[in-house]
Amino acid sequence: MAGAIITGGGASGVVAAAQLLHRGAEVTLLEPAVELGWEYATCSFAPRSLYGEYIRSVLDEALRRGPGKFRHLCRRAVDARVRKGNIAVETEESGMLHGDAVILATGNAAPAGWPGFSLEVASRRATAMRRCCCWEAG
Repeated sequence: MAGAIITGGGASGVVAAAQLLHRGAEVTLLEPAVELGWEYATCSFAPRSLYGEYIRSVLDEALRRGPGKFRHLCRRAVDARVRKGNIAVETEESGMLHGDAVILATGNAAPAGWPGFSLEVASRRATAMRRCCCWEAG
């Protein structure tokens, strides 16, 4: 894979970026926040800040050891389309980025309720689950 665009700089986006960097990919991560991995890191087994530091350390190690190239753009993606054999991602600043694949790691909001679960349980389950999809051109 030559170039991947990841939308979302939380835990899923950062770990996906680290894995791609280890494989030599060129990675562009779109995340409006300056800090990656921390702000949205949620889990029930460790304090939020500790988990966020761990996620950031995964990326730092991939940047040190991985053969890939990385850039973080403080922007939001607003559209993605397959065009001429690659994927074009438009940002809210009207900039167009092109890649071989796009990974949507934007997470999801807690649902109003799931059948058979109390609202409290449904919210915890939704927080633990993160949406991560990948589209490749071709």
